[in-house]
Amino acid sequence: MLYSNLDVSEMFVDRQSQRSSMHSRHLNEQLVRVLKTIGYDVGFQKGQGQYLFDRDGMRYLDLLSGFGVFAIGRNHPALRAALKSVLDSDLPNLVQLDVSTLAGVLAERLLDYVPYLDKVFFANSGAECVEAAIKFARGATGRPVAPRANLIAASTHSAPELAKKTLSRYGT
Repeated sequence: MLYSNLDVSEMFVDRQSQRSSMHSRHLNEQLVRVLKTIGYDVGFQKGQGQYLFDRDGMRYLDLLSGFGVFAIGRNHPALRAALKSVLDSDLPNLVQLDVSTLAGVLAERLLDYVPYLDKVFFANSGAECVEAAIKFARGATGRPVAPRANLIAASTHSAPELAKKTLSRYGT
């Protein structure tokens, strides 16, 4: 089904009744089976703050979302307003050969909370965070390679293989 205007809300409403069949066909059939087996194929329709609402309007306290993006809840009014502001302003985002004004503003505001630091590092993945932590530790200690016995290895559930490659690249 094609949508000429890319209205995501319209797509959701039109296709939400097919969520399980689409997921089984195109993504992860096992997840669909597991959700049905445990009676949790409830079809969430909306999220507000820490709550999810199913197709019957029943409210669920979401204690499973361990993702940092939900630290302030879903659809927080201040975050929604900020996102709308960004989208409406035609900013030159994701320019590779430039420095980001908004990244500078965010870094400055974050550093206000930790005055003993003078720099921040933004990363896109757990593997990037692990790699940066290793580099920062090496820089702080002056040691070229962390000995295997003293290395604390961390990886995220989203990128364990990348984290392993990062760790092996740095002498572990």
